[in-house]
Amino acid sequence: MSKISHIVRLPLRLVDTIRFRKPSSSQKYDLSVVCIIKNEGRYIEEWIQFHKLVGVQHFYIYDNDSDDNTKELLTPWIENGDITYTFWPGKGRQLDAYNDTLRRYRNDSKYLAVIDADEFLMPINKVDIKERLDEIISSNSHAGGVAINWCMFGSSGLIARPEMGGGTAELLISSRSWKNWDWRDKNCLYA
Repeated sequence: MSKISHIVRLPLRLVDTIRFRKPSSSQKYDLSVVCIIKNEGRYIEEWIQFHKLVGVQHFYIYDNDSDDNTKELLTPWIENGDITYTFWPGKGRQLDAYNDTLRRYRNDSKYLAVIDADEFLMPINKVDIKERLDEIISSNSHAGGVAINWCMFGSSGLIARPEMGGGTAELLISSRSWKNWDWRDKNCLYA
């Protein structure tokens, strides 16, 4: 089996195993996020705080061999149980990390969003993402997940990364109109 076949088949097979499972009272979280990171220290605190504000209850963070201060910044959230941290070295391990999350934690959350550390789940009509996910899933009884369209943001005309702040607040200009959605998507699985 070629490496590309393995990448394509393995995630789909795991998604199929959780697609039609009913929610369980043993689930710890309504909404969790899985993310693989590498050297995201500059932005990771803002990313976690933002997602907690919009309803994410837990994070599965796979650290792909960071050599900056990422783990130190995550430590308070790891210690209080908001983050399940896994050191995940090696090249090309993103899908392996996602599949590991599904194997180990698929019973822990009602919804599991698969996003990157430079992506933000932006609620449009609701403040709490879980409410919107519940609405979508309840009106589509056979849905196994929700695809979320991208809306790209640009550099706000900046040529170099600003030294002040260190977050993404200075990068607020959308590179596309909200009317011109990018049809590539991210996934939030109904686990």
